[in-house]
Amino acid sequence: MYYIIELKSQAEILFAHTYETRHYDLSFMPQEDYIELSYIERGGINVLREGGYSQARTPGTIGTHLRKEGERCFSREPLHRHWAVGVRVKYNCSKCDSDEIKNWLLDGPERNKYIILPDSMYVKEDADILGLFEKLIQARISLRAGRDIECTGFFMLLLAALTEKSAVQSAGVIGDGTSMYFRRAVNYISVHIDERISIEDLSGHVGISAGYLGKIFKTYTGKTIIEYINTAKLGKVRELMQDRGISLKEAGEQTGFENQHYLSRLYKKYMGRSAREDKAGSYKNEDFGLR
Repeated sequence: MYYIIELKSQAEILFAHTYETRHYDLSFMPQEDYIELSYIERGGINVLREGGYSQARTPGTIGTHLRKEGERCFSREPLHRHWAVGVRVKYNCSKCDSDEIKNWLLDGPERNKYIILPDSMYVKEDADILGLFEKLIQARISLRAGRDIECTGFFMLLLAALTEKSAVQSAGVIGDGTSMYFRRAVNYISVHIDERISIEDLSGHVGISAGYLGKIFKTYTGKTIIEYINTAKLGKVRELMQDRGISLKEAGEQTGFENQHYLSRLYKKYMGRSAREDKAGSYKNEDFGLR
């Protein structure tokens, strides 16, 4: 079984961690606007849900928990260890099987607005998915500036990787590779966030034309490449000012902005108020503009 999901809001990371215990047995109440992904590293589990759902999951399996109904997860093994990330996000969702996914994927470009998550899938040999999961957990426990943006970015990349794996392997169709290009580009932006990033350098790193990459960004984010880069950079500028108490000029120098006047205008355009107003007051995560 798979879930076709259309996200309707920005994801708020509630937690991302590893969890190890003996005699694992937990029950969960129904929740709205919630998605959890868990990877079983050791000690398989059984998942029971209201309505008669029952599934055994082995080590090496990643699973999706939407918690629309009550759920119990327990292990018969003496030691259990898993990785998990939980987010609060508004979304529309429908369930489908492999044949329905295959037909849906052939419907055209509208499919790129959605993600596909497996109810459970074996991913132990998938270094891409596990690498993104590990980076998300590491980013969550870090204290560096820009942590929230970094976590959200890794979570979205994880969703993209799971979508492509579901489409390619589980539905038996050949993916168009766009999520792979998108992941490469976003990772490049994250690594080089403190430098000037040109579209030419970015598309050259990804290995496709700037025009094609621009279409991919528009499909996945609703933004142009420049808008996405500016949003990511300005989010880090804001956190540097708030967390370290430095000036806009100093924060700009650490994120590749050489002209303070240009940065000041750009900041107000994207953030909705001046850097001076922002630094003096408080702000909420949803104001970052990563919608």
